[in-house]
Amino acid sequence: MSETLIKTRHEARAQSASYNELEGQAGLWEGILNFMEVHTTLNLRFIGTKFRESFLGYAWMFITPMTWIVTMALVFVLLGRRPPIETDVVSFLTTGMIGFITFRETFSLCVSSVRTNRHLYYFGHVKYFDVVLSTAVVEFMTTQTVFWVILVGNLIIFGNFEIHDLGDLLLNFLLVWLVGLGAGYFTAMLAQFSSAVPRMLPIILRPLFWCSGLFFVAGELPQVAQDYLYYNPVLHCIEGIRQAAFINYESRFYDPMVPIWFAFGLFAAGQLLDKNAQRSVSVQQ
Repeated sequence: MSETLIKTRHEARAQSASYNELEGQAGLWEGILNFMEVHTTLNLRFIGTKFRESFLGYAWMFITPMTWIVTMALVFVLLGRRPPIETDVVSFLTTGMIGFITFRETFSLCVSSVRTNRHLYYFGHVKYFDVVLSTAVVEFMTTQTVFWVILVGNLIIFGNFEIHDLGDLLLNFLLVWLVGLGAGYFTAMLAQFSSAVPRMLPIILRPLFWCSGLFFVAGELPQVAQDYLYYNPVLHCIEGIRQAAFINYESRFYDPMVPIWFAFGLFAAGQLLDKNAQRSVSVQQ
C-alpha cells in the first residue's frame, strides 16, 4: 500500500515538473515572438521616418559621407600626402570615415530616439531599450549600404577595390556599432535624469573625430600618443576594419577587447539606469 502511494506521488511530481517545463518553454517562445514583433514594427516605423522624404531621404544618407571623403581626398592630393597603407586614398578614407560614422550616428540617434519616441513607452510592451536597439539596427543597415555603394563606385570609377577578410571586416563594423549602441544607450538613460546630457554630445564627438584614425593609422603616432589613445575604442575598431580590408596592413595597436569591454560596460550601466527610468514612467502612468 505504502509503496503504491509513494509511486503515485513520484508520478504526480514528474507530471507536474513536465507541465512546468512545457509552460516555461511556451513562455520563452512567447517572449521571443513578442520581442520579434515589437522590433519588426519599430524597425519598419524608423525606416519610414528616416526616409520619409522619398528620394531625397535616400540620397541624403550618401551625401554626408561622400562629401567628407571627397573633401579629405582633395586635401590629401593638395598636400601631396599618400595613405600610410599600400592602398588608394578613397579606400583608405572610406574605411575610416564609415567606421566613425557608424559609431557617431548610432550614438547620436540612440540618444535622440529615446526622447523623440517618448509616446511609445505608454504601451506596456515597448521599453527604452527596444527603441534604442531598433534605432541602432536601422542605422547599421544604412551605414553598411553606404559603405558598399562607395566601394563599388570606387571600383567602377577608379578601378580600385580591396577586401582582404570579409568576415573579419563585418565583425569589426559590428564591434564599432556595438560601441555606439552601448554609449548611446547609457547616455540616453543618463539623459532621463538630466536634460543637460544631450548638449554634451558635441563635446564628446568632436575630439573623437580627430583622434580615431580617420586620416592616420595608430602606428604613425609617437608611443606616448598611442599609450593615451589606447583607451579610445573607436580607434581600435577602425584599426581592425583596415586590417581586415587591406592585405598589406597588420595593426600592432589593435586590441578588440578594449571596445568589447567598453561596449558591454556601458550597456550594463545603462541597464541599471534604465530600471530607475522605467520606474518613473510607471509612476507617471
